[in-house]
Amino acid sequence: MLHIKKTIYNHRLLSIILAALLTTAILTVLVNLTWLMGGTQKSITVMEQNGIYDLTDIKDLEKKVIKMVPGDTYYPNIYLMPDNVDIAIPENITRFEEIRAEYLSQRFVLKMPEYRGIYSLTFKLSGRHAIRVYVNGELMAQNGQLGTTKQDTEVWENNITFHGSVVNGEIDVLIHSAQF
Repeated sequence: MLHIKKTIYNHRLLSIILAALLTTAILTVLVNLTWLMGGTQKSITVMEQNGIYDLTDIKDLEKKVIKMVPGDTYYPNIYLMPDNVDIAIPENITRFEEIRAEYLSQRFVLKMPEYRGIYSLTFKLSGRHAIRVYVNGELMAQNGQLGTTKQDTEVWENNITFHGSVVNGEIDVLIHSAQF
């Protein structure tokens, strides 16, 4: 037994590499096993219409990946709060170059099937952002520290995952984003 411990101690790097390779092999088998058992999820792309993504006609929603094409409106240089979201007037993204916002709010509604449940949503963004997400008026997720200047903003990695529940057939999403 002492001989085995001495060998492992003398070859620590080799032991670490072997452990890493074994872990990688096991994870690869598990991923492939999951893929063989369930197959790949179907993906559906949905366009926004006047701030609404209508998912009501999608069957077996929980078994599909929904890709939402970014909307064409945003609220430049303001962080709207859930209780005052209706007082601001959105701008069209075609005016982005002339308005030039470094921080902004976006709002959209997901119209859901009658099923009342909790859904997992992931935003995959390009670039690094500070981001805060409200769902149905409640803060659900935040990455980084939002600010109104580069000095008071801390950007983080660009993806964020959160959960949202269906209320009256909808999930209301409000996003704050800063990218300095």
